[in-house]
Amino acid sequence: MTNQSPVAGKSGRVIMASTIRNKDPFDPEQFGKALKLTRERLGISCYLIDGETDIGRPYLSRIESGLKQPSRISVLKIGFSLFAHGLSLNQVDGLLQLAGFASIFTNDPHDPRVQV
Repeated sequence: MTNQSPVAGKSGRVIMASTIRNKDPFDPEQFGKALKLTRERLGISCYLIDGETDIGRPYLSRIESGLKQPSRISVLKIGFSLFAHGLSLNQVDGLLQLAGFASIFTNDPHDPRVQV
């Protein structure tokens, strides 16, 4: 049995960020559960994320509870804070997509948005 992360994203090259939301509807409870599970698996506290970002612990708690919908910037800040503690960039991208935002990665080497 493989141990897969619930927020595994697509692999590929970095592209310019887009603020366009995915077509899939955003489920705040699913995103919150995945974020909390990911944070806990890394052994990261809400206090640490609060100290590394300008996202307060109470707001993060409401996101993880499914009570608040985070902005793209908030998801990226949280994701890169988790990246600094072991989360892969693909998993950061998975969080972004789970939050309903467009991917920051692409698998298409012919995509004109790919930055070299």
